[in-house]
Order: sequence, then structure tokens, then C-alpha cells
Amino acid sequence: MRPTRCLTVLLAFAAALVLVPAAARAGDSPGVPIWNSPVCGDDWVTVHTQQTYYNVYNDDFGRLTCVNVERYYAHFGISKVGGGVGYDAYPNISSGWESGRYTCTGHSGACYTYPVQVSDDGDPRMSMAASLAAGRYDLSWDVWTNRTNAHPVQDNGTEVMIWLTHPGIGEGAVRTVAIDGIWWNVTTWITHHNGHAWRLLIYYAVTPRSSAYGLKLNDFFREAENHGELSSSYWLTGIDAGFELVSGGLHDTIDYYSLTGVR
Repeated sequence: MRPTRCLTVLLAFAAALVLVPAAARAGDSPGVPIWNSPVCGDDWVTVHTQQTYYNVYNDDFGRLTCVNVERYYAHFGISKVGGGVGYDAYPNISSGWESGRYTCTGHSGACYTYPVQVSDDGDPRMSMAASLAAGRYDLSWDVWTNRTNAHPVQDNGTEVMIWLTHPGIGEGAVRTVAIDGIWWNVTTWITHHNGHAWRLLIYYAVTPRSSAYGLKLNDFFREAENHGELSSSYWLTGIDAGFELVSGGLHDTIDYYSLTGVR
């Protein structure tokens, strides 16, 4: 952790002691848990940075996970992990639409607007740094597009995943490419869920890493477009980042996260 950030976190924690809103007290509706307490099940909490609003979303569909969240920073730590089978939790930091929830609903101030057409999405740049624990999981961005400017619970465009590391998870590759100074293996297929079908496109860092700074999302989009796997006419509906869990992962943490430049 950088020394300047240590000081910032301490100052934010002191401010939070004074600025915890009444809406964050015990007994409120799901989605507004007590700040700095565990967020479990499919619950979430909204975090506001200078750039935008995020939802830190536990997104548990079988792993019995919890995360701890700080109010003023887009980061979290996994504080509880239960048993499960396969990919059944994706605690993450979400911008845009996820599972029918929108990060800007009910909030005022700066916020990125979704959906936005891929051809006119601005210059999204993504940064993330994590501390990694034992387990089988991927540390990834999960970027969703839809064929129209709707915001359905299940998008039908291309799902672009960018995996920085994936301990214990095998991979296949149809090609290897260099994007933003990092080499990536690429694999893709059509996936199905609940009667819906869409393309899943995964970029795996050839050399596993726990951080990346300033990745240009449009560089991944252009590479995919060149291979007919994404259309510039699709609509960007959400950008998520976190840990897709298979087993273990207790104390995995996102220590730093930034998303800038979405139109």
C-alpha cells in the first residue's frame, strides 16, 4: 500500500465516524447495510468517488460469501467464504447495470451514464490492484454489452472478461495478442443461461499479475471487433471488477480501483 494512500484512508475513516448517514443504520432495506460491516448474500452498498458512483456488490449465488466495504473507497475484502460448486460468487465493484440494478439510481452528482454505444463510449480506462489469497478464482473485469440500448437483466451482446490472474483454473487459447503492453491469451465461445445466449470473450494475462493500471477498454473492443466477436453498434451496459470464485479466496482484497473516461 502506498504511503500517501495510507494517510488518505486514515482521514477518510475519521470522516466516516462523523458522516455515517441515518439511512445506513441497522434495520434499513437490503442494499443499504451498515457501512464498514459485512455485506453478504446478494446485498450491495453504494460508494461515491470523485468520478462516479459504484455498487460494491457481493453477488453470491451459492458460495455463502461476505465482503467488507468502506464507504468512501471503491475497494473491498472477502471476509467469509463458504462451500459451493463451480463458479458461484462474483463479489465485485460495479459501474452501470448489474442484475437489474443501476449504480446511479436515487443518487445525485457525477455519474457515468449507461447504456452507451461502443462506438461512442469515450475513453474508458481501468486500473486495479489486489491482494491475493489461496484458492481457485479469477481476478477480472467483466464488461457487458447489449445489442440494443435496453438494460435487460441478461445482456445479449458480447461479455468481455479480462483476467489478470486465475490460480487453479485452466485455460485454452485461440490466439495471443499484446494490448496496452501486456500479452494476453484469448478464448471465446457462445454461452447459454436461462434460455439466453451470448458470446463470452476472455482475455487472460499470459503472465499472472495482481495489478494493472490504465488499461484502455477500447483497445480490447477494437481487437474483438477485428475478429468479428464484438460490434461497435453494441451498447456498453456495465463494467464490473472483482473475484469470480470457484473455491477458497478468503481474504482476497481489491486494494485500489479506478474507472475513468466513460462518456
